Amino acid sequence: MKVLKLASIFLCLCTVVHISTCVVLKGPFKSHPMLYFSKEDVPVLREKAATTHKHIADVLSDAAKTMLASPSYYLPPRDYDKFASKWNEVYGNNLGALAFYCVLFPGDTAARQFAIQFMDNLCQLEKWQVAASINDEVPVAHTFTGFTTAFDFLHEHLDSKRRHDYLERIHAETKEFDRYSRFRSWGKFYLQNHVATNYLALIHGCLVVQIHRKTADQWLTHAVKNFERTMFLLNQIVDGSLDEGVAYGSYTSRSVTQYAFLALRHWNINHMDDFWFKQHFNFMYFTILPGFQKTVAIADSNYNWFYGPESQLVFLDTFIMRNGYGNWLANEIRKHRPVDTKGNENNLVTSSSQRWCTIHTEFLWYDPSLGSKPMENHANTLHTFTDWGVATYSKFNPSDSEDTFLAFKSGKLHGRAIFDVVNGERYKYWVKEWNSFNPGHEHPDQNMFLFSPNGQAFITDALYGQKHTFLNNVLMFGPSDLGECVKPWIGQLGECDKWLKWKVPEAKKYGGELITAEKTSGIVHIAGEAKDAYHRNLGLKSVYRNTILLNPDLLFVLDHIEVGITNPLKHVSAFFHNTEVPFQSDTFNDKLQGAKVVVDGQAYRMAWMKSDGSSPAAQIQVNEFPSQWQKIDPKFVNVTFELSKPFTRVMYVLASPNVNLVQMDFVKTSEHLIVAKVVTNQISYTIHIVTTHTSPLIRYQNLDSTRFAKVETGDGREIVLGKESGPQVKLQVNNMSTDNAAIVVSTISIGVLLLGSWKFYRLLRSQRLRAIFVVVLFFVISLLLYSALSVNTGSLEEVNTGHLPRVIVTSLPASGAELLSQMFQNNPDFLYLMVPSNILMTPIGEVDVNSFTDVCTLPENSKHPKIEEWLQSLVRQPRNFMKYSIYDDIVAEKEQAGGKKKKRFADEDETIIQPLVQEDVNFKEYTNEALFEHSKLFPDALPVLELSSGSWPLALPWLHNTLKEDNLHSLYVVCDPRMWINNLLIGSPSMYEELDIQETLYTQLIGTSEKVRCRSQKQFASQFDSLRDVLVSKNVKPHILLAHLWLAHTTVVMEMQKSMKSEKMKMIVWEDIVRNPESSIDDIYQFLDMPTPPVVKHQIVQAVNSHVYTIPYIGVIGQDTPTQWQTQLSLQQIQEIEEICSSLMQTIGYSKVTN
Repeated sequence: MKVLKLASIFLCLCTVVHISTCVVLKGPFKSHPMLYFSKEDVPVLREKAATTHKHIADVLSDAAKTMLASPSYYLPPRDYDKFASKWNEVYGNNLGALAFYCVLFPGDTAARQFAIQFMDNLCQLEKWQVAASINDEVPVAHTFTGFTTAFDFLHEHLDSKRRHDYLERIHAETKEFDRYSRFRSWGKFYLQNHVATNYLALIHGCLVVQIHRKTADQWLTHAVKNFERTMFLLNQIVDGSLDEGVAYGSYTSRSVTQYAFLALRHWNINHMDDFWFKQHFNFMYFTILPGFQKTVAIADSNYNWFYGPESQLVFLDTFIMRNGYGNWLANEIRKHRPVDTKGNENNLVTSSSQRWCTIHTEFLWYDPSLGSKPMENHANTLHTFTDWGVATYSKFNPSDSEDTFLAFKSGKLHGRAIFDVVNGERYKYWVKEWNSFNPGHEHPDQNMFLFSPNGQAFITDALYGQKHTFLNNVLMFGPSDLGECVKPWIGQLGECDKWLKWKVPEAKKYGGELITAEKTSGIVHIAGEAKDAYHRNLGLKSVYRNTILLNPDLLFVLDHIEVGITNPLKHVSAFFHNTEVPFQSDTFNDKLQGAKVVVDGQAYRMAWMKSDGSSPAAQIQVNEFPSQWQKIDPKFVNVTFELSKPFTRVMYVLASPNVNLVQMDFVKTSEHLIVAKVVTNQISYTIHIVTTHTSPLIRYQNLDSTRFAKVETGDGREIVLGKESGPQVKLQVNNMSTDNAAIVVSTISIGVLLLGSWKFYRLLRSQRLRAIFVVVLFFVISLLLYSALSVNTGSLEEVNTGHLPRVIVTSLPASGAELLSQMFQNNPDFLYLMVPSNILMTPIGEVDVNSFTDVCTLPENSKHPKIEEWLQSLVRQPRNFMKYSIYDDIVAEKEQAGGKKKKRFADEDETIIQPLVQEDVNFKEYTNEALFEHSKLFPDALPVLELSSGSWPLALPWLHNTLKEDNLHSLYVVCDPRMWINNLLIGSPSMYEELDIQETLYTQLIGTSEKVRCRSQKQFASQFDSLRDVLVSKNVKPHILLAHLWLAHTTVVMEMQKSMKSEKMKMIVWEDIVRNPESSIDDIYQFLDMPTPPVVKHQIVQAVNSHVYTIPYIGVIGQDTPTQWQTQLSLQQIQEIEEICSSLMQTIGYSKVTN
């Protein structure tokens, strides 16, 4: 069985290359034009240019007129020294648009002659490299792509000599590009803008050469193989983002969309169902700032897009979404683009080097039949990019330029998916750790935020520049000898150079973690942990930043830093930038320091305060730094605080001119909690934040909730952030808090005690007795004071944890319940355990747990002391039951292997496409080692027990009764009976045969009275009677037997749930998880009353969409998994299963496929 399942896995994963080693990639076209359209398509294209596509054709016309009007600027020089004297992508980028204009408007002979002169000049140049970057093929790739595109588009207008000369040049450049791809770094990378740009150029060249000569076959195979690997990895980035940010992301997506189109047109390789494409619109849309002219400037960026994005958006609409959203957003972006090409102080106008590069593909891909439709339900949206580690909040409304925008980033190096690929050592055959990637355009910026109230940029990123931590809105520490560029200060890993230094050993696991991103009753809460973004030798235990948008005009920020008592660090320094307006010093209430930016006479103000009351003055700086894009002069505030040991807490309050800040102060600070108060001229806010964010127990202890923070407002509301539960609780504003009440009671007690003690003291005659009495009195008073000041700071052993959920997962075996592990693993709040497993065994005796299933229920009030004690202890102290001896063996084996030099990577034949082989298959797994590490890192994690036997669902009432004091929540997983039966029958031997299911059921239902143990105890589930009737015939078909078993078992469990009327039992439909993973996980976590961290959302979405997770008896999980039974079961089998199960199938929501 396992062999057949693995075969299906390999078949699925061969999408990495799509073709075998023996196939030569040949397209169906034999003449030009053929790259993007054929000769017979041209009349239709010309008709569109005058009708449905006129708005795009007008842009092409303007481009042609502009180029013809300034030939000295747009025409490439014939002199190589002049051509190579600067970055010259402008020529190739514009040539494609010019050539396509000539196709649409053949009557413009001047434009066509200009285009041919353009190509003559390029062809006569000895080479296309930039002199200052002679080993960089990127500018060459732009020239090369434009040249091959123009050759294809204008082929019929070229004389024979030009056809020959141009083809010779294309052949030579294609050959040279293929050679470079074998040893240049870009040839070994995946996913980076240079990679996509250069391989796209090589593919263009191959396609043109291949029509005329066979020499390109091998080159094309190599190029497609590598681009396919990029496409495969893209599909693991489930939020549609690109780690290089929006600007450089548009650079990569330009090439990716063109490749996907070419692959489908020429080789029938279809990427139009790729999950990354389905999510990429979000990356375009939820990163736009109010006014629709700027985008989030995370990573190297100008103010918006380098390429497009109109072309990419119409591609997504035409080939992927087909809902009008892409057309609408493309129209809005074009509508809001500034038209002033000179003197625009914010440089929002697209560069002349890139402005028209994608117009021809936008025209070719635009589908007017889709209309133009704004995205539904997008107002006041908080969107989380779970791979990128970025959350953004805004209305995203093009008509509201004064909207508030907030963004926050705390993510992994290169994004979570690639970070996991590298650190999980996956795809070893062709992924060579960080040597296969280039996140150099990323910034040292974990826990950074951007804030634009009223649409005005208040806190911004510093755009494209040196990778300095102080150029980002994050923290630096000092003094430290580990710093390299701003000694004695040190920032985040990878800083100091032109590019982020991602290959330094310390940066291998660099990154932050987005802890929460929630919007509740109009308040937005985004928080991140960034300790892993700093050098581990700094000894930072936590660098936890919370941003809480209290209202559109008021942002509260808290930095919590934890270090060891003996840590040598003494200071922390925070930075805040504005790329447009310089900061000015400011003060608040004559005691707090701050800063402001003044725009049109209105002040955007910020103030800060440490928990000890200190508020040091800031340094206001404007420095100038070189940049690849342009010279930048970031304007920033730098404020430095002394580090307190072990905890430093600093709050910052940022307000727009619409709000007057009246008061800000710390009300309370303790080991795990801060309470701060912010008062404006409109309303007051009391903010509670638990700083020990990894412990659900501590969060519950301090907030009476498992969420991370809550806000009490001056109008009497208590808003638990991240918990929408109907109307918020109205507080009695004048009531004292528990802490204050305790202090008042203790003060009164001390007063009464002192009054009584004075009278008793006067009665004592001996000085010795009086001295002893004073000591005792002092001790009693100290005890009272300690108890008053220690409210809500008791140890975890004293906390009543009964309100925190313990979870069990049950199902019939082979129902896919293992998939739920992806909803809990790597979440600090939970510890996911398989029972039984090699680290956790089920006790033998009292209750006979059949490994497959049972026909006996377990009455709710039946007594089984040993198993009850085992279960209760397991859900309360799961670590006590885990076999740590296995962990010791793992560590010892790892240490022993560490001394041996092993060949890490297989040799690869670069000349042919390599299909995936068995050694390449390395799916995401939660190993025993990871489980033990998780339990050590998060000792307060709540257990989730996956009880794998089908006997346990029949004991749900008993389980809930036994664990009623432990707030047990049960999840029962059910899947389509046709899928379940197929899972059991497929393979040789099948699971049905291996488990000898027919004999097991026969013994339970028809065997001797001693075997049918539950009959005498009246525990037999009558729903199994029909199954007994079927078993009488020893020749029963397996699928018939299994259909009756599924029907009986599922019916029993559903009736149990109905009779118990418990809000703590939930049935999970497996197919719902696969088809709607985000809503499914939200639903489950809401059922558990727990927050859903972004890490597990990413994990479950990736598990069901990216072919990275496998269940042995199912294979690789994907969107087609729920319907695989349709091709693996016979029509007769399906019909017979449906006849037996149809009534219950309909109740659950499954439909029949046969009449």
